[in-house]
Amino acid sequence: MARKKTTTKKTSRTKPDKPGSPSELLPTPPPSEDAVTLSVDIPTKTSFRLKVALLHMEARGSKVAKKQFVQQALVDALDRFDQEWGGRDG
Repeated sequence: MARKKTTTKKTSRTKPDKPGSPSELLPTPPPSEDAVTLSVDIPTKTSFRLKVALLHMEARGSKVAKKQFVQQALVDALDRFDQEWGGRDG
């Protein structure tokens, strides 16, 4: 039997530059003096976990406003995301 002629794909042998973390790839927002309001529906389970964490911090003597606590939790989560996904080989 005759073999079918197969085509081969040409691929580049050069590695692309490593991109930064996912958050660094996003465009930077325009500077603004006012904070942007972000309306998000938080599941009850997550809301309860945030409340418990805030109560634990207050019990240990750390007084933090709820808004500031949630903002810091979001920043910490995004930093962890950047470390986990930004450091992987692409």
